[in-house]
Amino acid sequence: MTKTGYINAAFRSSQNNEAYLFINDKYVLLDYAPGTSNDKVLYGPTPVRDG
Repeated sequence: MTKTGYINAAFRSSQNNEAYLFINDKYVLLDYAPGTSNDKVLYGPTPVRDG
């Protein structure tokens, strides 16, 4: 999403184990499993203006 890869903001979804991560003008919807390394991107990266 960016060369530096810094997350500007994040918040938990209303769905279990899902979170939105925002980097500059894009976002992803992430499925995370606490205590594991099985995280996966469900949607994105996509521009915020398209969401």
